[in-house]
Amino acid sequence: MTDELFPSSVRELAQAGQLGDPVRVFHPKSFRLLMAVVLRRPGPVPVYLFEGGLVRPPEAYNWDELSTVIAAGVRRRREGRTRWRLTIETTDGRTARLEGGLSDLDRLGEVIVSEVMRRVVPAYVATIESGGTVELGPFLVSGKGVEKDAELIPWSAIRDVGMSNGVVYLHRFDQVITTAVTADRMPNAAAFIALCRHFGAPEEATQEPAQMPPQETANGQAPQEAGEEATQEPAGKATQEPANGGTAQESAQES
Repeated sequence: MTDELFPSSVRELAQAGQLGDPVRVFHPKSFRLLMAVVLRRPGPVPVYLFEGGLVRPPEAYNWDELSTVIAAGVRRRREGRTRWRLTIETTDGRTARLEGGLSDLDRLGEVIVSEVMRRVVPAYVATIESGGTVELGPFLVSGKGVEKDAELIPWSAIRDVGMSNGVVYLHRFDQVITTAVTADRMPNAAAFIALCRHFGAPEEATQEPAQMPPQETANGQAPQEAGEEATQEPAGKATQEPANGGTAQESAQES
């Protein structure tokens, strides 16, 4: 990677954050830069992807530090492009908001969500298997099942769980009414779905694809577009542990 792509100030931040080798730069879109000049507003800042995290000047974020990712996708028309908005948060409370002014923001979101899921899902599973409870938005997930609004839904009563059109849903065998919550109220929807399927909720064969990528390593494909509503997902409460999987470099370079 050239010095022009990764300035010395960025490489110094990456070195301090132990982020490893550089992978890719996500540049601001030209028209967004132009609009910022015309409107006399701060323009979007490039995001520098490294094997072990990312740099959004003046901050560096190691993957192991990230506890929360909110990925919101809004599609104004049925056949239109999805406009993504990402917010990340670290275990020490630092946050960064990455808006649609960046090129290939969907691919960046795929990498971030994938890396966060690789770390939080195993920790959530360990917490539940040891008798604990994981809180994800309005849901409490435990070894007994999923609780929402003080009502426990046992694993045996859950028919399927998934995400579609900006809504995380849970179908029950014993009720026609679907238990659902908009994804903007749902911390780490992908992690919630993964937990439910791990502990007993089957995957519906005809389920529409979720807007967020699954928790396995990002594969260079953009997140699925699903509907016109926003989807968001931060992480829940559990000690993070590394999990097996690929790297940010593999996913970004394939794109």
